[in-house]
Amino acid sequence: ASRVFAFSCLTFVVKDRRTRRERKLLDDVGARCDRATTTAVMGPSGSGKTTLISLLTLRAPRGRATGRVTLGGLALTQRRFRRLCFVVNQDDELWPTLTPREQLRHATQLFAAAGADIEPGRAEEIIDRLGLASCADTFVGHALVPGGLSGGQKRRLSIGVALVKQPVAAFLDEPTSGLDAAASLHTMAFVRSLAKDEHLIVVATIHQPSTKVFLDFDNLLLLSEGRVAYSGAAVSAAAAFEGLGHVLPPLTNP
Repeated sequence: ASRVFAFSCLTFVVKDRRTRRERKLLDDVGARCDRATTTAVMGPSGSGKTTLISLLTLRAPRGRATGRVTLGGLALTQRRFRRLCFVVNQDDELWPTLTPREQLRHATQLFAAAGADIEPGRAEEIIDRLGLASCADTFVGHALVPGGLSGGQKRRLSIGVALVKQPVAAFLDEPTSGLDAAASLHTMAFVRSLAKDEHLIVVATIHQPSTKVFLDFDNLLLLSEGRVAYSGAAVSAAAAFEGLGHVLPPLTNP
C-alpha cells in the first residue's frame, strides 16, 4: 500500500459566469494505480481528462472540488506531491541551449539542493537508460535552431528530468502528442519498461493511440461527460464493451 496512488469520489463543479448555473465537470470519478503500472486516461473532448489530471496534480482551476486523493494511503498534500511526484507537460520544458547531459546535471543539482536524495552518477545512468548517449552532447535546440534533438528525443529527455528526482508517481500529459507513429510507439514502450524497472506509478492522458501504443498500457480509465465509462485492464476493455452490446469490428483499433 505504500506505493499505491488512488483517488475516489472525485467531483468538480464550476459556475457558468454567464448563466450563473453550476456545471459538473467530474462526477464521482475514482481509480487505483499500483506500483510498476501505467494507466491511460482517455475520453473524447470535453470528457474531463484535463480537469481530472489538474485535480490529481493539485493544480485544479477555480471551482468546487470534493473527493479524496491518496498516495501510500495518506492524503496527497502539496508538500508530499513536490517530494514524491513529477509532472511531464505536453510541451517539453527544456532549455534549448543546453545538451541532454547538461540538462540532467542541472536537474540533479537543483533537486539535491531542494533536499532530494539522489544517487551519484544518476544523470549518466539516465542518459544510458533513455538511449540518449548518441546525442548527449547535442544542443536541445528549438524551431529556429536546426540540428537539435528530435521530438522523440526531447520527450524522453523531459521524462529523464522527472527520473532524476526518483519520484514515486509520474503524470504525463499527452506524451505522444506531436510524435510520428514510430516515435510514439518507442516512447510508450520505453515508459512502460521504465515503470516496471523503476517501480514507478505512471498516469498519462493520451489521445487516439495506435493499437500497439494502447496495449502498452496496463490500465485504462475511460471518461465520458465527466463520468467513468470503464476502469480496469486495458486489454479487457474491448470485451467489456462487447458485453454491453458494442462489438469491436474486425481489424479495428480498439
